[in-house]
Amino acid sequence: MSRTRGPTGILDAVDHVFSLVAAACMMLIMLVVVADVVMRYFFAMPLAWSYDVISLYLMVGMFFFGVSDTLRENGHIGIDILQRSMPAPMRHIGEAAGYLVSAMVTAAIGWLAFQRSLSAWQNEEALSGAYLWPTWIALVPVVIGGVLLTLRNLLLTATNLRDAFGGAQGTEHAPTPNLEERI
Repeated sequence: MSRTRGPTGILDAVDHVFSLVAAACMMLIMLVVVADVVMRYFFAMPLAWSYDVISLYLMVGMFFFGVSDTLRENGHIGIDILQRSMPAPMRHIGEAAGYLVSAMVTAAIGWLAFQRSLSAWQNEEALSGAYLWPTWIALVPVVIGGVLLTLRNLLLTATNLRDAFGGAQGTEHAPTPNLEERI
């Protein structure tokens, strides 16, 4: 984790905490699946709630709580065929534009999820299964992940603009991974 101070350091720390929550969600998924299999095949008493909890809450939490930290680590899939041959200022301007568009999209996702979650909470909406599952809870990770990803995209936009116009190269975000090193 980065030791940078200021807003970048705060965002890095928050991302790290939520990536730990995402890891906990993954661990809970594995534990619930194992418990369900044991209960189903050894005791003929499956956990009636396991599918609902995993699909409604834990999978959503695992993805959205970890997505911003994954971007911080440059862990998303990217196509960099032309990137190595581009001059650095042009590459940074292109990346800034991409991150800005991504920030607008993730802000919209977060805002719409917030509105939908608020509506579901006010209307006491629930999905029926083995139990009644409140739907607004499933949208909370989407809102949090959308906010964090928007902030990370805005930070990367600013960093790339700074780097495009003569700032310190690559100090705020992870470098583009070298594919040859991974093979």
